[in-house]
Amino acid sequence: MDNIKDKEPLPPPPPPPNPGGTGSGASSHVTAIADDLFWLKHARDSIEGAKKACDDGAQNLLRVIAWIWPIYTGTFATGSFFAAGGMSTESRVLFSAPILLIFLAYWSAQYSLLPVFTRTDPRIPYEIRKSYNKVMEQKKCRIQVATVLCLLAVISLSAGLFLLRVDHPDALKSLQPKPGQVRVGK
Repeated sequence: MDNIKDKEPLPPPPPPPNPGGTGSGASSHVTAIADDLFWLKHARDSIEGAKKACDDGAQNLLRVIAWIWPIYTGTFATGSFFAAGGMSTESRVLFSAPILLIFLAYWSAQYSLLPVFTRTDPRIPYEIRKSYNKVMEQKKCRIQVATVLCLLAVISLSAGLFLLRVDHPDALKSLQPKPGQVRVGK
């Protein structure tokens, strides 16, 4: 057996809490890792990250709308050309509704990127927190409205195309070759 005297001595106990330090009662060697300044920086980064996430979401939605617009335009032009005369009222409404919805979605996404103004006393932390929460709620609401409008535009276009196909099942048959027929050139 080892002799207890041969072992290394135990490290000294940690220093007592720093009464004039961070107020958390932590020892001085811990305060260097996670003191009040650390948590203030963490809170600042979280706040800035939340605003950036909202703005990035609006930018992504604007890219989706920019991607949807030419698809809608081409589909609308093609569908109107092939079925101009015999479209039902439901098909016409569902087929043309996306133009309004896409414009509103685009406007809402742009609107969500604009700043939200509030009145706050910068000396009162409760008012700062309340204003921040209000601003973030408004930004999130604006993005949600734009997202719903964009989704409704896509659903409306899909439903309009479906009804167009139901109204005119033979609209595209003239473009397809008949059995045994070979298409040459244009």
